[in-house]
Amino acid sequence: MDKAFGKIRLTKRSISEWLVAFVFFLPFAQAFLSEFLGLPDEIKFLADVVLMVLLFRMLLSIRTVPISKQFFTFLAIICALFAYVTVTYFFNYESIFYYIWGTRNYFRFYIAFVAYVFFLKWNDIKNWLKLLDWFYVINFLVVMIQFVMGFRQDYLGGLFGIQKGCNGGLLIFLTVILTRSVLAFMRNEESALKCLLFSFMGLFVAALSELKIFFIIYIAIIIMATFMTKNSVKKTAFLLVCVVMLVAFSSLLSIMYDEFAGFLSFYGYTDDIRIFFAKFS
Repeated sequence: MDKAFGKIRLTKRSISEWLVAFVFFLPFAQAFLSEFLGLPDEIKFLADVVLMVLLFRMLLSIRTVPISKQFFTFLAIICALFAYVTVTYFFNYESIFYYIWGTRNYFRFYIAFVAYVFFLKWNDIKNWLKLLDWFYVINFLVVMIQFVMGFRQDYLGGLFGIQKGCNGGLLIFLTVILTRSVLAFMRNEESALKCLLFSFMGLFVAALSELKIFFIIYIAIIIMATFMTKNSVKKTAFLLVCVVMLVAFSSLLSIMYDEFAGFLSFYGYTDDIRIFFAKFS
């Protein structure tokens, strides 16, 4: 039930919807809560507890909620994957705690995704995606501040903190936002200016935080989006600008970090191939 106050519309939420929102937005607040407010780092495991509650609520209500054929197929694939992992565990026995921890690491994302589809409305998803765009801009500003303060490489994570390895979360965030932005532009659902600005920000952040793999991911995003949408003059011009930005920011990465000199160049690739075959000679 919605209640409107002027231009503000308040929507009554179920407990499950609030729990889904908690899981979705916790990663953006976790670093602030633990690194700045001093809460224990174990706060991240609250998401695991909430996911178990959501899984239990989905199992209880699955008979009363209509499920599309596509969604049912997706659930079947996840169940089959879980069964495969369980069976192979008995043929490659290790500590049961290794199995439990590994299952938690992989299948929590599937549970979260299914919960989003199960409990959220399409308008909720669209609004959250718009909110993520604002987080993307805020994250860029936070990265700039952290860089000026002296944080580099694995310690440069923007909203995801300043602890070692925090740029792993940053990599996932950049990938998700730019995949959506590029596809939206190529489907004429988003302006070229916004998409190029987001690309500029993402590649700049990747260069500063030494996320060299993101350059490869960005190339893959562009290639796949190109084949998934119709060609046009505007798209061709967009691709040319993307190539220029890739060259510019990969050069910036090479200048900032000497060990990546020649990254994304012909000589860089030939050196990688030479080193690869040298290991087997």
